[in-house]
Formats: sequence, structure tokens, C-alpha cells
Amino acid sequence: MNKYLYIPSCKIIRLDRNILTNKIILYIKSKLDTPVFYPQHPVLKGKSEFLYTIEAEDVDNNSVYQREITEIFGSNITILKNLAKFKKIPLSALIFFDDTAKIILDCFGIGRENEICTFFNSMDPAKKELSRLTALEYKLPAKKYINEDKPVKI
Repeated sequence: MNKYLYIPSCKIIRLDRNILTNKIILYIKSKLDTPVFYPQHPVLKGKSEFLYTIEAEDVDNNSVYQREITEIFGSNITILKNLAKFKKIPLSALIFFDDTAKIILDCFGIGRENEICTFFNSMDPAKKELSRLTALEYKLPAKKYINEDKPVKI
């Protein structure tokens, strides 16, 4: 089953910088258990974990991505000595779930906690709209399970 999933509250549990490939790898974990209305799969059980890879040259000071990444993290993520402080920053994530693929949870967008994602692994403007729709899908079923009807005595 293919599905886009919105994870509103996550944290970076580990962060690596591969100097040979010039990539920054974020190891991300959801702060909340996966909602019951998401697909049932072992990788989604409880607090799911996934990776997000950032090309360091994509977020250097002269890139078009720099504004988005600075908006999320508050500063430049490519500075090696500052990587540890980014672990404290809460995130949201946009995940592509495909239980038949080699990578079952493919994270391709991150943003501020409980907000739509703004930083993607491509500049495709359709991904920002996808983030809005997926966040909305997440919010609607979550409210659906709250029983607001109270019994009325006649």
C-alpha cells in the first residue's frame, strides 16, 4: 500500500555528517505513537523511526534551500561543530510509506513541529501542496475518533 503520512511531532535522535559524500543524515523518531488510522505495519508500530538525508551543498549559504532550512533550524545546518544543537529542535515530517519498496518509510520533507513541511529533497512546488493535504488528512481523522455526542435523557 502506498500512502503519504504526516508525522506532526518528531525529534532528531542522531545526526551524522558524511564528509566523503558531503551529506548530513538525520535519524528522526516520532514523539507520538503512530495514529490508529495509519496503515498497520511493524515499522509504523509505536514511535516510528526514519532517516532524512540532506546534501550539504544544497543548503550552503548561497543556495535556494538556505531560507527554508534556516527557518526550521534557526541557523545553518552545514557547520560541523554545531550539529549537536540541532538534536533539540522539534520537527514535523512528511513520509512516503510503501510496504513493497526497499525503503518502506521514505522521509522526503521536514518542517517545524505541528506545521506543514517546508524543506524537501527537491524544489517541486507540488510537494508543498502535498504537505498541506497530508497534514489536513492527519488532523481530520484524529478528531473523528473523539466522541462529542453526549447521551440525552428523554
